[in-house]
Amino acid sequence: MKRGAVEASAADRPRVTRPRAPGGSRLLTALAVAAALLVTGCAGGKQHGGAFGPRRYKLAYGLEQGSARLPATARGATMSYLSYSDFNGPLGKLLLFMATAPQPTVKHLGTHRSCSGGTCTVTSYYSVTPPREEDVQRFTRMVEDVEKHGHPIEATLQLPLRSLGGEAGGWSLEVLFKGWRGFRGQLVEVAGGFNYSAFTYEGLLVRDGNFPAASEVTRTYRFQEAGFPLRVAWYATPVLSLYLRHDLNVIGLLQLEDEDERAPSLTSFGVRAHLPVLELRAGLVTDSFHPESATLSLEAALVF
Repeated sequence: MKRGAVEASAADRPRVTRPRAPGGSRLLTALAVAAALLVTGCAGGKQHGGAFGPRRYKLAYGLEQGSARLPATARGATMSYLSYSDFNGPLGKLLLFMATAPQPTVKHLGTHRSCSGGTCTVTSYYSVTPPREEDVQRFTRMVEDVEKHGHPIEATLQLPLRSLGGEAGGWSLEVLFKGWRGFRGQLVEVAGGFNYSAFTYEGLLVRDGNFPAASEVTRTYRFQEAGFPLRVAWYATPVLSLYLRHDLNVIGLLQLEDEDERAPSLTSFGVRAHLPVLELRAGLVTDSFHPESATLSLEAALVF
């Protein structure tokens, strides 16, 4: 809407006319079935995991200290976070359904503007084409198949909280597809998928200027990550595994970040102890395998 010389009244707000989509109720029915199955899955317990093994849920507290995500002039920062993760569970199922549900096609046909005195009315016209019947049926069959056989998705929601200590806040969402292979009597886990992270560091100490006249100032710094993680884990014993992971960050690769920010592709490695009802993890995160760009990561989780 263009702004004219005369201030428009509230009637100047666009009014959208959308025709009713025939057959849309079937899509809503499919989504309602998916939601019902999701709720059922939450109450199903471990014994109903399907072909991909029992469902596993993890509630974790983590602590990170270092500068792997920060500018080279930063002193370092602390991140304290809570996270929820499940394998073959409700969060992964919800994200899968959201990503694959058929959507109607909306096309903008045009806009009509009429003015009388100081009041203008803008009407936009759209055409809505409902999803194809075969797409809705395919989605419904997929929902039923996932409920029957499960899915190989590990989904994690991570929430850094300044109230727990540290400078970092924000959120991260990750979806990994997991598989296992036996290798010379050992179990190897391979996982790959997609993640997005948006962390904001407040009160970060950054060196300003060149030596010897450099001074430290505080600033707010934002780290973004949107990419494709790949993780390989080797289970040396049933209670001990070693992992190596690389996160290819598309934002940094395509230089989509602001000039005063950076978005490195991070590599992490470490060890995990798998105890009854408890999982402990210790690792290092780095963007260049240099000591000054390393972050120490510790995590303790309840697993059930």
